[in-house]
Amino acid sequence: GYAFSIPTSGVYRFEVRKNDFGWSGDEQSDNRRSELVSEGDKYYSGETLWSSFSFVVGPERLPFDAEGEFPSPHHNIIHQWHSVDTASGRSPVLAVELGNGEFTVLTRSDDAPGGVRNGPVAHYSAPRPADGVVHNVVISGLLGRDGHLDVWLNGRRIVDEDTAIGYYNDDGGLAYPHWGIYQKNVDEPAVVYHANIE
Repeated sequence: GYAFSIPTSGVYRFEVRKNDFGWSGDEQSDNRRSELVSEGDKYYSGETLWSSFSFVVGPERLPFDAEGEFPSPHHNIIHQWHSVDTASGRSPVLAVELGNGEFTVLTRSDDAPGGVRNGPVAHYSAPRPADGVVHNVVISGLLGRDGHLDVWLNGRRIVDEDTAIGYYNDDGGLAYPHWGIYQKNVDEPAVVYHANIE
């Protein structure tokens, strides 16, 4: 199908269309997704999680644009470290978002209480890099209350910041990575390619 394909070795194509629900909770919260999930790999407080990937936006991209159907603060995630939840699903502890024409890096933690959403901290936001071109992202995050976040975009460090990462008041793991698209359920389709996933 269109939602996920491998057009060539090591290249992953993600597409979302209206009502592409990954599970029953998506329909209830009006979200859609096409993702690769590393469920089972859990990373803990005090551990440093590295993730990296290359991405290309398009050709369908209107939901990522400032003039799209919805502006921020609706989520428009292309990579996330999902929380390891015990009872209720919570927002990711790290998210790379393409929304409102921007490339944004956010974290959440128990430092910013707010129920399941735990108010995000924006560490970087700038106009989205050029569509149809390969861009490279590398992320290093020390999880927990005394965390640290480093992010590189196309070889340039864009974040180097002490910040709590994760719902560290929980026992057990704090994060596991996802690649692909997770966004509000809008009318227009969206496409992202990922490669070099580590």
